[in-house]
Amino acid sequence: MVEEKKQTNMESDTPTEKSAETKKFLFHCTQCGWCCENRGPIPITFWDLEMWAKNGVLDNFIPYLKIFRTESGGFDLILAPLKFDPYKKYVEKQQELLKKQLEQTEQKESETESSEKEEEEEEENTTETDKVDQKEGDVDEKRCPLFNMEKRECLVYQFRPLSCRTYPLEFDGEGYNVVDEDNCEGIGQGPMTKEDLKEMRENAKRTYTEMKTMQISIPVLFNVIRQDSILRQQMQTEFWYEMYQEQLKAMESMDPEDKKKLDEILSRSRKKEMEEEEEEEKGETSS
Repeated sequence: MVEEKKQTNMESDTPTEKSAETKKFLFHCTQCGWCCENRGPIPITFWDLEMWAKNGVLDNFIPYLKIFRTESGGFDLILAPLKFDPYKKYVEKQQELLKKQLEQTEQKESETESSEKEEEEEEENTTETDKVDQKEGDVDEKRCPLFNMEKRECLVYQFRPLSCRTYPLEFDGEGYNVVDEDNCEGIGQGPMTKEDLKEMRENAKRTYTEMKTMQISIPVLFNVIRQDSILRQQMQTEFWYEMYQEQLKAMESMDPEDKKKLDEILSRSRKKEMEEEEEEEKGETSS
């Protein structure tokens, strides 16, 4: 899945694989809304897209669909929370690079800087980063965009994604796992018929298979589209514009003092370039 969750192993499909540690899965949704508020990005499959298209509701979901690059380097199609930023880690890396560039430039301009001071700055930066990580994020960074907070209900329950239908039960290719066991109120609640359990297990397996298909398809489709010269040019233009926007965002998020120093360095750099151009022009005129 898109995020790591606390898991509890459940019964395997194969009777011989059962052990004393496995337990019966019992679940009945209480519609508490915890998963809708806290799951974060919801993985979307071709099964979902086809179901939405058949029911004429695909356009309602498109504004919230994004491509998300996983930590393992793969790709997922996701239903993204309103304030979810798939480039957050990229922006953070850009901020780190800008700070390093700033430190390197200052080191060249001032030979009095000692290694002890650099170590202290690194420790301070690490402490500040840890503090930022500990802060609670905005609720809209995790909340499903189609969950009504006031009424505490899903706006598209009839057309909810496959992974929502099987939650909190997941299949990992070998067996079943229960996620968010400490938070989901419906776990351990009844009634749950054999038919209900069978349907959830089938959906969990289908979700696993469909996600694998999507993860394979995204890079293949991307490469096929990239081979078209017109589309490739358009994609490159959009990519560099997007990169530029993220660079601006990274600079805006910098510490005001660091940003001020960086602006001064860039200003001196531009002034030096202008002076060199003037000298070149004078040399050409005199010759």
